[in-house]
Amino acid sequence: MKRPPLPPVVRRIPFTLALALTLFITATVTGTLLRAISAAELVRWGFSAADLAHGRWFHLFLATFQIFNPYLALSMLATVLALVGACEYRLGTGRTVLVYALSHVAGFLAIIVVAKIFAATGSRWGSLLVSEHNVGASAGAVGAMGAWLMTFPRPLRTWSIALCAAFLFAAFGGDVHPWDIAHVASFLVGLGMGAWFGRDGRFARARERFNARPGTQTDRRAALAWAGAIVGLFCVLAPFALVDGMQLAELLARVTPRGLELMRWLFFVTGLFLLSSTPALRRGEARAHTIAFAAGAVSCIALWQPGAPGVEHVLAILFVTGLVVWRHDFEAPPLPRSLRSAARSAAILVACALAFGLFGFVALREHFVPTLGREGSLHVALLRLRFQPTPVPNWYSPGATWFLEALPLVLYGAVLLTIPMFIPSGNPGNSRRAAGSSGRTAQSE
Repeated sequence: MKRPPLPPVVRRIPFTLALALTLFITATVTGTLLRAISAAELVRWGFSAADLAHGRWFHLFLATFQIFNPYLALSMLATVLALVGACEYRLGTGRTVLVYALSHVAGFLAIIVVAKIFAATGSRWGSLLVSEHNVGASAGAVGAMGAWLMTFPRPLRTWSIALCAAFLFAAFGGDVHPWDIAHVASFLVGLGMGAWFGRDGRFARARERFNARPGTQTDRRAALAWAGAIVGLFCVLAPFALVDGMQLAELLARVTPRGLELMRWLFFVTGLFLLSSTPALRRGEARAHTIAFAAGAVSCIALWQPGAPGVEHVLAILFVTGLVVWRHDFEAPPLPRSLRSAARSAAILVACALAFGLFGFVALREHFVPTLGREGSLHVALLRLRFQPTPVPNWYSPGATWFLEALPLVLYGAVLLTIPMFIPSGNPGNSRRAAGSSGRTAQSE
């Protein structure tokens, strides 16, 4: 019996998905997804000049799987999925792995070289930086971005590189962080490798995906769906750790005592709408476009923070802009589900709801006092599924409080949402023809 093929996204960007999943699991298991990394963990996972001097290169590999604080952790997930994913989609898996690895190494070595130069001049900042351990996957991701930009046709390529370079150098205008140095070095490495890959016309096929006019890629619906999925994932994870420190949440908390809780639900529901609309958005359905536009507009406002925007906020803005500019690509009616498709979607939905509960108890395990453990987590989960109060005191974080309140609503809500999936509607043949009529519009342009 022939095995079902892997989903297109898995076939096209397996390295990106594996890297993002490893980052997510590692941060969740170690607890650093919801709290700042400790000094001991930074030494265990990070890479420093001392590791380089003693030949501990394995720490350079470990450093890519950790990050300093919850916001950077979630933002790093978005960065990897967006930048490394774009590079792998255009250049293929093998070249992307090579670009990521060399850019990651170059970025961390650049930090050490600059630190030693400044330390030799008597700079206290340089002396501190020499002994500091650094973690993160952003250097490799920025390098992947540089290689990806080299696949663009001119003048789009020139303007894109100039804009990204200006942003990287503008980071030195405020406090100079170690990763600012790494990003510049890795970006240059990525540009160089991208130019090297393109010397013998290897980008010819990739450039055929672009029209001479900016913004007319043949697969723009897929690009928008991918951007919406990334923003949706960020919003779904945000209520666990990020809401308390966000500016809009603090303003809302001053208006109502339940402001932070409302902000958590706003993020979570927005993320669910974005994630759930992704498959239909990829097919060009008009209803999915409306839902995604509304949720995307909310995310643009909710993700606002003072200072330079994160990748997730830039993606949200580009996502909404793309939905407006390319709105005529989304005119297909909903595609009716077959019984098999409905059963598969229902199973995925329930599995995601169960994963929400498992993730919450694992990621928030340090927030429960006393520690719940495996049996305690199951006992508390059963209590909440019966809408009964949990023993107190058993947590101390607002994120854990919200999770326990949301647990039965998410699980039972997922079950209820599976019911309409099995209700037949419309003519499958007509909808398939309508969906296919829009096609890949740029191919006909």
